[in-house]
Amino acid sequence: MVLQRRNVDVGSAGPWSSFDELYARYFSMVVDSAVRVVGVSAVAEEIAQEVLLGVWRRQDFDPTRASLATYLKVLGHHRAVDSLRSTTAQARRDLRLVRDERKDVVTSDEPALASIEQTLVWEALAKLPQRQRQPIVLAFFGGMSYRHVAAHLDLPEGTIKSRIRKGMKTLAELLERPS
Repeated sequence: MVLQRRNVDVGSAGPWSSFDELYARYFSMVVDSAVRVVGVSAVAEEIAQEVLLGVWRRQDFDPTRASLATYLKVLGHHRAVDSLRSTTAQARRDLRLVRDERKDVVTSDEPALASIEQTLVWEALAKLPQRQRQPIVLAFFGGMSYRHVAAHLDLPEGTIKSRIRKGMKTLAELLERPS
């Protein structure tokens, strides 16, 4: 669907007279649309702000194609799906990296060897500081995306990524050292 850009004055364009009015009227609706996908209200609120600001700046709404409410719901849903895909892909890349680094340890399907490795990982995790261990456990064992971990711990996403990266590096070092 290609929407036509309208050349209008940003301050008085569209069916709303100000950004505040647009925000007040549609914010919770867009949040509801996004939270159904991402499952975390803090992330959905961020998505809703991005959607509303984007529509306000671009002025790309075409009332002949759909109602504004429908247009904003669809944008919120699509942005939430994109966000979820992005964070899931990042978590998969990180998990693949960890598996690739440890591939030489588990060379067969023997349950005993896998059990030993699992025990070693949990022992190494126990040695990490809480601030690194908690995001790693939530992300890799709890199945949460970085965004979900950040919302759960009420910390910025960048902080979570840094703590996980540093914790994973420490884990790799702990697992490589002979005991």
